[in-house]
This record gives sequence, C-alpha cells and structure tokens, in this order.
Amino acid sequence: DDPFAVEATAGEEFMAVKPYKGQIFPPTSPPEFKAAEPEDVLKLEWVYGYRGHDARNNLFYLNGDPMACVYHAASVVIVYYIDDKQHL
Repeated sequence: DDPFAVEATAGEEFMAVKPYKGQIFPPTSPPEFKAAEPEDVLKLEWVYGYRGHDARNNLFYLNGDPMACVYHAASVVIVYYIDDKQHL
C-alpha cells in the first residue's frame, strides 16, 4: 500500500486549492435581522439597450386604440405606444 495515494472520492475538485478557507470569518456583531418589508420602494425609470441578435420572434404589435408594440429587454416587458411615443 502506498501511504501517499489519494483516493478520488468527490470528482475533479476533490483536491482543489481553496485559499479563501482561512480568510473568511463570521462577523463579530452581525446586524439584527428584520423580517419586515423595507420602507423604500424602487421604481424602474428606464431600461438601456436591447439585445436582439440571438432572440427571435420577440416583438409583437397590438392592434388597438392606441396602437402599441410589446417587446422585452432584460427581464422587463416593455409596451411602447407608437402614436404617443411613450413606454409603459
């Protein structure tokens, strides 16, 4: 028997070096946990950019009054009113 033989029991990462192990400590005085909802409310003002080179069939026109188109950017659905030139 080889005393230096290592038995692979947990896949490729079994003997991985983890330098952070000795550097992470729990906080000495953690903040008190509050289960209540926060008082502030976030409001989305604008979504920048649109990635359409790898997404297909993601723009739809709504025939109604007013006429609009619907599309997504990131995880947000955007309704654009064509006549008013406004987003919802």
